[in-house]
Amino acid sequence: MIQSAHVLGVVAHCLTAPLLQNCPTSFLGMRARLSILSHHSTRSDQWLTAVLRSSVAFLRQAETVPRPDGEDWKAMIARIHVTGTIAEINADTYDWFLECLPPKYMNGGLFAFAEGAESLKLFWARDGKHFVRPLTWDETQEFCRLARIAVPW
Repeated sequence: MIQSAHVLGVVAHCLTAPLLQNCPTSFLGMRARLSILSHHSTRSDQWLTAVLRSSVAFLRQAETVPRPDGEDWKAMIARIHVTGTIAEINADTYDWFLECLPPKYMNGGLFAFAEGAESLKLFWARDGKHFVRPLTWDETQEFCRLARIAVPW
């Protein structure tokens, strides 16, 4: 049986910035290291929030594809559906996705969008720029579990 002090020590170690910044594995690899902890019967909302925040920080480390000048709607839609990358978008696109359907998840300037049973797209703004990261289905399921929201259906 895992001792509570040991679990808390492992959690503190797993949530340190150097681990996430230097992590050579994918988001799902990080999830595998944290998954045994997430099923511990004494998990708290504060701990889940920290894990979700760390997961989002990890997802924000992908390659960023800049927004081309003069990009039309069709080309932008194709570009923001490439998983594993972050696409820079303009404020109007960010607002359109925020307003066209209720977000599946929202916290500050970060929101998750899905239309029906598709994978989530995470949108956020930073330093006056706007971004979107389309998630894979596995990343969507993990995000939903950590955020305690329903998987898109």
